[in-house]
Amino acid sequence: MINLETEKLNSWGYLEKPITQTNDMWRFQGQFQYKFANGYLLDEASMFDPYVFLGVNGTRIDKMTYLAQSTGLGFNIWVTNWLAINGEASYDYVFDFNDYMHYSFGIATRFGKKAAKATPTAVVTEVVALAPDKDGDGVPDHLDRCPDVAGLSWFDGCPDSDGDGVPDHLDQCPDVAGLAWLNGCPDKDGDGIADHLDDCPDVAGVATAKGCPDADGDGIPDNLDKCPGQFGPADNNGCPRLDSLKIKEVETTMQSFADHIEFEFAKFVIKPVSYTKLDNIIQTMQAYPNANFAIEGHTDNVGSDEANQTLSESRAYAVRQYFVDKGIDPSRLTFKGFGESRPRDTNETAAGRTKNRRVEIRLIQE
Repeated sequence: MINLETEKLNSWGYLEKPITQTNDMWRFQGQFQYKFANGYLLDEASMFDPYVFLGVNGTRIDKMTYLAQSTGLGFNIWVTNWLAINGEASYDYVFDFNDYMHYSFGIATRFGKKAAKATPTAVVTEVVALAPDKDGDGVPDHLDRCPDVAGLSWFDGCPDSDGDGVPDHLDQCPDVAGLAWLNGCPDKDGDGIADHLDDCPDVAGVATAKGCPDADGDGIPDNLDKCPGQFGPADNNGCPRLDSLKIKEVETTMQSFADHIEFEFAKFVIKPVSYTKLDNIIQTMQAYPNANFAIEGHTDNVGSDEANQTLSESRAYAVRQYFVDKGIDPSRLTFKGFGESRPRDTNETAAGRTKNRRVEIRLIQE
């Protein structure tokens, strides 16, 4: 139904009788178009194809035909190479009496060879079909980064054997699923160090210790640190170095226990009463796991020099063996006998001879 402005239309007297509405309207138009999909502004094969136009039309209203000029814009949306949805809006100026806006929607088509070339679909399909594909993975050889082995299109034709999202040629661990930011390698303990580079793959550690834990932060992993709870230099196996005052303090502590070590008369058998004192010495040794210890045996002057020398060495060895049996590394222990050559007190009295029959223990720092 067309609505007419009677004060404009009927005042000219063109119609046989005044009307305000009619269904009898036809429009015939020819027009010149400027297409934006011309290869300069938009690709000629663009699906969206807008244009502006200028045209002349004949408008027939209720058995009368009037000449009009049209100016407007429109668009085609190409659903296929030759069929599109069309829409237009135009301003129509009727020379005889009036003007109006005209809107239309419909379908459009095109003919000839250009219709087949309007979109690249047909051309690309033909190239792909004819291009060689040695590995048969659907990616043509000239686009395939791995043309000799079947792969995935989203990896440019390269395979991903472990399915971790990292193609095999970039994956440092192509046979086991891993993490992209670790070049496709797994990290079981989640410490950010790939398992194949992690000396402790089952326990979280730090990079400075090759993936192993380092409780004291001295750069030596706990499994190699002789003093894992104490910060120490690498050349001392992670243990702190002891100054001369500390060494003297440790030796004094051990000797306070060693002075109470007793043996069977003229033998190197340790009396059970001495075991507690020896165990106290072991505790001190364990507190300094990077230190070595020298065990020295001494006697009084009763008996021959040869017998006393042998007895002093045997007693030093017996003490060493007690420590070894209790778990102290034998490589940390040396022993030596001095016989009666280094008396601590006079041998003229019983009290002095008692002091001379002794075992001494000294700390030797690596």
